[in-house]
Amino acid sequence: MPALAALILIAQASTATVGPALPPPPMHRDGSQQTFIAPSGEPFHAPHGDPYPVALWFAQADANHDGKITQREFTADFLNFFNRLDVNHDGIIDAAEITRYENEIVPETHSGDPGGARWSGASEGGEGGEGGEDGGSKPSGPVQIVDGAGRYDLLALPESITAMDTTLRGHISRQQVIDAADLRFTALDGDQRGYLTLDRLPQTWVQSHHGGGGKGKGRGNWHGGRGGRHGGGFGGHGDGDGGRD
Repeated sequence: MPALAALILIAQASTATVGPALPPPPMHRDGSQQTFIAPSGEPFHAPHGDPYPVALWFAQADANHDGKITQREFTADFLNFFNRLDVNHDGIIDAAEITRYENEIVPETHSGDPGGARWSGASEGGEGGEGGEDGGSKPSGPVQIVDGAGRYDLLALPESITAMDTTLRGHISRQQVIDAADLRFTALDGDQRGYLTLDRLPQTWVQSHHGGGGKGKGRGNWHGGRGGRHGGGFGGHGDGDGGRD
């Protein structure tokens, strides 16, 4: 019996360490893919020439496919990704799971500012700039350095997951994920309509600086502004969940 019990424990431990499949590591560094980091921290990739992969995230989060992401759908999308990151199913994203996220799933979190990734953006709720001829907005305001995965994120978060760790304990609970979803939805729903639509989302930094979208007047969100609809582009960025999360 002791031997049988030991085998059962070994089997349970093996099962607990096997997590669900996650997206493959990004390949954008050699120019072969576009990259987008969803508000939940989940990465999405698409070949050049395809619509910018924010559209892939939107289609996933829009559970009833009505062209809108409600706050309920937005939060559900966060929790779905949380469950995938919580490999050992203990209800938190611990230090080892954060390391896995940063090294294997979104290694962009380690990238610096190789090409002058700077964003001149208005403050929260301020006016954005006019859209550029290439579809990228040209917002006005103080210059901000966009680092890490922030270039591919609507809110310019260098690391979307650790930004949820408001208690600075080195791990993220389910409730902290829900709280982060609430803050980020509010930041993106600048018009307080209670839902998001693809055409009203801000552009990421890489979108704005490397093409994608049509002409348009920036609206100013947590970004400086937005230059029209999301089209084929390069990578992505945004402006900041900052210390609010």
